[in-house]
Amino acid sequence: MKVIQTGEADFVSKIVQSTNNQNPMSPRNLKGNTQEQRTLRARMASLSPSWFLQVMEGEWDSLTDEGGRFFEAIVGQSMAAFKPNTRTKGGRVLDNQEAAKAWLSFIGFGDKAGDRVTHFFADPNMYDLAFSRSPTDRHWRDFSDRADFDKGREDGLEYKQGDAQQYLLAHAILEYVKAFVPSPQRFREQALNEGVKAGRIEKRSGQFISPPSVQETYLSENTSYQAWRLMSNMKEVLAESAAHLLARKYGR
Repeated sequence: MKVIQTGEADFVSKIVQSTNNQNPMSPRNLKGNTQEQRTLRARMASLSPSWFLQVMEGEWDSLTDEGGRFFEAIVGQSMAAFKPNTRTKGGRVLDNQEAAKAWLSFIGFGDKAGDRVTHFFADPNMYDLAFSRSPTDRHWRDFSDRADFDKGREDGLEYKQGDAQQYLLAHAILEYVKAFVPSPQRFREQALNEGVKAGRIEKRSGQFISPPSVQETYLSENTSYQAWRLMSNMKEVLAESAAHLLARKYGR
C-alpha cells in the first residue's frame, strides 16, 4: 500500500501511470487526471450551456447513478448544469475519445483520426496533437490553400490547447458526417432493392433469397453501394474536408 500526501494532481497522475502493472488500466483512463484533461473539462463546463467532458469509460453513468449524489463533490458543479432534462439519463456529454477523433479530423489529421482510438492516449505524439496543440492563423491559411492536406500540416500548430468551442465545433462536424452517411446495413439494403427492380436479385416476403454469392456479385457492380461503402470508411477524412471548406470560406 502506498500513502502519498500531495496537492499536485500532475504528480499523482504520473505515479498512477508509472505503477500501472498489477491491474493495468487502459491508456485512456490513465490519462483521466492529467493537466490536459482537467483543463479541457473545466473549459467545457464553463460554456453556456455547460458540457461534461467524460475522461474515463462509463464515467457519466457512474456519476449520475443514485440521483447523482456524489456528482457535485467530484465534478465541482451540480448534475443539473449538464442535463437539460433531469428525468432522463442523458446529458450534454462529450467523450474525450470522441473529442480526440473529431479534433484530429478538424485540424487536418483525418487519417490519424481514423486509426485505432487507443493510440490517442497510448502514443505521446498523438496525445499531444489531440489535446496539447492547436492551429495558428498560419495553419488555417495554409490549410485553406493546400491541395495536399498532409503536406507540412504540423508546421502551423502551436503548443496550446484548443478552445472548448473549437472542440465542440469539431465534434458537431464529425457527428453531422456520421448522420449523413447511412449505416452499412441501410445502404446494402437499398442497393439490393435496386437489384430486385433490375431483376438481378430475388426477394420474397421481405427477405432477399438470392444466394449470397449472387448478392455479393451484384453489390460489387453497384456503384452507389461502393460509393457509400467507401464513404462509410472515411468519415474522419470527410470531416477534415468539411473543415477545409470552412477554412476557405471563413478563415480562422
